[in-house]
Amino acid sequence: MEFILHTVILLLVFLVRLILIHGADIYITTPETRDYTFLSNHGIRATDRILTFQLEACNNAYVGLMSGSSDAQPLYEIDFGAYGNTVSFIRAGKSSTLPRLDETNGNALDCNIYKEFRITWDDNTINVSHGLENSWSPFLTWTSPTTLWPIQHIGISTAYGAKGKWIFHIQNFPTTSELTPCAASCTKTYTCHCQTTSGTTTSSNTLAQLKIERKTLSSFKRRHQSASDPRKTSIYIGCVGIMVLVLSVAFIVILDLLPRA
Repeated sequence: MEFILHTVILLLVFLVRLILIHGADIYITTPETRDYTFLSNHGIRATDRILTFQLEACNNAYVGLMSGSSDAQPLYEIDFGAYGNTVSFIRAGKSSTLPRLDETNGNALDCNIYKEFRITWDDNTINVSHGLENSWSPFLTWTSPTTLWPIQHIGISTAYGAKGKWIFHIQNFPTTSELTPCAASCTKTYTCHCQTTSGTTTSSNTLAQLKIERKTLSSFKRRHQSASDPRKTSIYIGCVGIMVLVLSVAFIVILDLLPRA
């Protein structure tokens, strides 16, 4: 009996650790130096065009949407809790003398509580909202009259006596697949109508090379192969299913071993 219970406990611990490992968030602490920490060094890409995170800081936390690999190149900067946590704004650059593209008053940050934020952008607009989900209206938004600078990197920093504790949440985007319907026989023959010079004969190998076998098509392969799903939700569902199965089997075994009245 003790062996079975011990085995069940070990399995549960293993499953919990598996879930925690695959679902782990990224924790970063920034000093008061104002120097940017690049998120690409932590596996967070700017190409997703979305950044969700929790932030604990007293004031002056910065997110830079950068067109290059340093803050000397053009960038858009979002300042959370500037001037003693009284105002937040977007500007095109790092200098405090630059005009603010959009701003809002209020306490955006808290020294002891994590605040949730969501930053998204497209070809023309930058939006900043509270919360991790797409359910809050932006409190900062700016639309450029021209196309935005290409955002290649994201940097974070804190300054003016404030350190920052950041928790970043990796987004799971739905995967899509495209299937091309195919008839029973997909082999087609195409004739190439090419200009030929005098004295040049058309080779019969051309038609043979232009024949496409059905089994070599990517659509045929996709229909006969199972695609892997690396999303955390699929991992969670699989782990929960395994846990339920193990607990069910363990419960049945324990019932059989219990003394009967």
